[in-house]
Amino acid sequence: YLWLRSSLQLKRGAIQGTGISAHVPLARAARGVPTIRAANLSDAALAVGFVHAQDRLSQMDMMRRVGAGRLSEIVGPQALPVDKLMRTLGLYAMAKQQAEDASPALKQVLASYSAGVNAVIAQGGALPLEFQLLRYRPEPWTPADSLVWGRIMALQLSSNANAERLNLTLKQTIPPELFKLLRPEAQSFAGLPMPWFGPVNEASNNWVVGPAKSRSGAPMLANDPHLGLTAPSIWYLVHIVTPDMQWVGATSPGMPLVVIGANDRVAWGFTTTAGDTEDLYEEKEAPGDATRYQTFYGTEAFGTKTETIKVKDGKDV
Repeated sequence: YLWLRSSLQLKRGAIQGTGISAHVPLARAARGVPTIRAANLSDAALAVGFVHAQDRLSQMDMMRRVGAGRLSEIVGPQALPVDKLMRTLGLYAMAKQQAEDASPALKQVLASYSAGVNAVIAQGGALPLEFQLLRYRPEPWTPADSLVWGRIMALQLSSNANAERLNLTLKQTIPPELFKLLRPEAQSFAGLPMPWFGPVNEASNNWVVGPAKSRSGAPMLANDPHLGLTAPSIWYLVHIVTPDMQWVGATSPGMPLVVIGANDRVAWGFTTTAGDTEDLYEEKEAPGDATRYQTFYGTEAFGTKTETIKVKDGKDV
């Protein structure tokens, strides 16, 4: 019982970790929302990593494994299709490059956040139940693990590559008149060369009430990202206070930043719509040579890369 209790969150006290300049007081409201008071932004990022890992470590580890194409290591061969897709897209390689190219200030925030997560992993107490059931320990957190979250979100919120593939399949199998009836959004709007102009069925929304319209005399911002319902939630509410600034709003486990929220001066949010953010290309092999493909300028050799996917209770793929 005492061992299992060691996996529970720190409700009140001081957060300590490698790289922290001073004790960071932590207090949680009645519903568990933490308030972090730190001497500087670096200490605040470390504390956010600490509370994220206390409450959502299994969610965070699953997220980075999806992005890196490493689910099969812990769940077995049924995850191979996901891993192969992610290795092909190379999301984690992009995240690693983004971490290398980041500004010094962002690198410091990401490193501090990683230190906070790793302080929880290194505590030696009971891990969350998911790790017990899957029988593995999480690896240390790195800045690339945080940045791959944005790549996964971008992929989840982009769908028109699938729409282009559907359009191609339909055009190859049904009469043009029927295609226009079934896929009106794929038609050019009259007089405008806009092949994706048409009704959009998926979007988020937000709106603002000006100060003249509010009882308090202050503007009000409402933001609804319209993301799918997940358990646990994609969002994690937090209140951060430093001598220079305070933030309150929604973070996402794995990321040290307030994605939707407010500081001392402004509030901000974001929404998404079904824009044309993906293009799908069909490459054709060079005649008589499966190692090359056709281009406008002749043929080019296919690039190759070997990825080794470890599989739980199975052979590497």
